[in-house]
Amino acid sequence: MKKTKFDIQSINSVIQNIEPYSAEEINLNIYNPPPPIEPLVKWRSLWPFLKAALSKETESNSIDIDAAVQRISEYQVIGDLPREKTLKWSANAIVIVDFDIRLSYLYDDMNSLLNQLLLLRGEEGLTTFLSL
Repeated sequence: MKKTKFDIQSINSVIQNIEPYSAEEINLNIYNPPPPIEPLVKWRSLWPFLKAALSKETESNSIDIDAAVQRISEYQVIGDLPREKTLKWSANAIVIVDFDIRLSYLYDDMNSLLNQLLLLRGEEGLTTFLSL
C-alpha cells in the first residue's frame, strides 16, 4: 500500500481554490416543515400491551354464561353467578422513562407515548419517573 504525503502548502492551495456554494446550489427552504416522525411501533400494536400492563382485571355486572354453563355441566353448585371479567385502568400506575442521552433517538417516541397515555388514562393515579 502506497502512502501519500501531503504538505501544508499544497493543502492550503487546494483549499483556497475551492469556490463556495451559491444560494441556488444550497437550495435551503426554511419554510418546508420536517417530514413526519414515524414511531418505532404503531399505536394499534402498542395499545393492547399498554392496556394489559396498566390495567387490572375486574368483574363486570354481566353474567359469564360460558362459566355458568361449565359449572352446571360439571354438576357444581352455582351459588353466586359467575361474572364476566374486564380490564379497567388500575387506580395507580407507575411509568419509568429513561431519558439517557444514548436513547436520544427514542425521545420522540417516548414523548408521544406519554402524551397518548395521558389522553387515554388521565393524570389521576399516574406517576411518571424520569431517569436522566
